[in-house]
Amino acid sequence: MDDDTPVTERAWRYSTASFLELRLPGPTVGALLRGDEQDIHGLHVVAPASRHPGPPPLGCVASKSGTG
Repeated sequence: MDDDTPVTERAWRYSTASFLELRLPGPTVGALLRGDEQDIHGLHVVAPASRHPGPPPLGCVASKSGTG
Protein backbone atom coordinates (compact mmCIF):
# COMPACT_ATOMS: atom_id res chain seq x y z
CA MET A 1 0.00 0.00 0.00
CA ASP A 2 2.91 2.35 0.55
CA ASP A 3 4.54 1.26 -2.70
CA ASP A 4 5.47 4.22 -4.89
CA THR A 5 5.97 2.05 -7.97
CA PRO A 6 3.99 3.55 -10.88
CA VAL A 7 0.80 1.67 -11.71
CA THR A 8 -0.28 1.15 -15.28
CA GLU A 9 -4.01 1.74 -15.08
CA ARG A 10 -6.10 -0.42 -17.36
CA ALA A 11 -9.61 -1.74 -17.77
CA TRP A 12 -10.92 -4.68 -19.76
CA ARG A 13 -14.26 -6.37 -20.21
CA TYR A 14 -15.57 -9.80 -21.02
CA SER A 15 -19.18 -10.63 -21.77
CA THR A 16 -19.93 -11.37 -18.10
CA ALA A 17 -17.36 -9.33 -16.16
CA SER A 18 -15.41 -6.09 -16.11
CA PHE A 19 -11.99 -5.58 -14.55
CA LEU A 20 -10.29 -2.40 -13.38
CA GLU A 21 -6.66 -2.17 -12.40
CA LEU A 22 -6.00 1.25 -10.91
CA ARG A 23 -5.11 3.12 -7.77
CA LEU A 24 -8.10 4.28 -5.77
CA PRO A 25 -8.30 7.06 -3.18
CA GLY A 26 -8.23 5.87 0.43
CA PRO A 27 -11.86 6.83 1.16
CA THR A 28 -13.06 4.78 -1.84
CA VAL A 29 -11.06 1.75 -0.72
CA GLY A 30 -12.38 2.15 2.82
CA ALA A 31 -15.97 2.31 1.57
CA LEU A 32 -15.50 -0.86 -0.51
CA LEU A 33 -13.98 -2.69 2.46
CA ARG A 34 -17.03 -1.71 4.53
CA GLY A 35 -19.27 -3.16 1.82
CA ASP A 36 -20.51 0.21 0.54
CA GLU A 37 -21.28 0.35 -3.17
CA GLN A 38 -19.22 2.81 -5.25
CA ASP A 39 -19.31 4.22 -8.78
CA ILE A 40 -15.82 4.07 -10.28
CA HIS A 41 -15.08 5.09 -13.88
CA GLY A 42 -18.70 4.56 -14.91
CA LEU A 43 -18.98 1.15 -13.21
CA HIS A 44 -21.07 0.28 -10.18
CA VAL A 45 -18.62 -1.59 -7.90
CA VAL A 46 -19.47 -3.81 -4.93
CA ALA A 47 -17.01 -5.79 -2.81
CA PRO A 48 -18.85 -8.86 -1.51
CA ALA A 49 -18.90 -9.14 2.28
CA SER A 50 -16.76 -11.89 3.73
CA ARG A 51 -18.60 -14.73 5.47
CA HIS A 52 -15.61 -15.61 7.61
CA PRO A 53 -13.14 -13.72 9.74
CA GLY A 54 -9.94 -12.65 8.08
CA PRO A 55 -8.90 -10.36 5.26
CA PRO A 56 -11.54 -9.06 2.84
CA PRO A 57 -11.97 -10.74 -0.55
CA LEU A 58 -9.63 -9.65 -3.31
CA GLY A 59 -12.27 -9.31 -6.02
CA CYS A 60 -15.09 -6.90 -6.54
CA VAL A 61 -18.21 -7.16 -8.65
CA ALA A 62 -18.76 -4.38 -11.18
CA SER A 63 -21.61 -3.49 -13.49
CA LYS A 64 -22.36 -0.46 -15.63
CA SER A 65 -23.66 2.39 -13.49
CA GLY A 66 -27.39 2.72 -13.54
CA THR A 67 -28.00 -0.86 -14.64
CA GLY A 68 -27.95 -2.67 -11.43
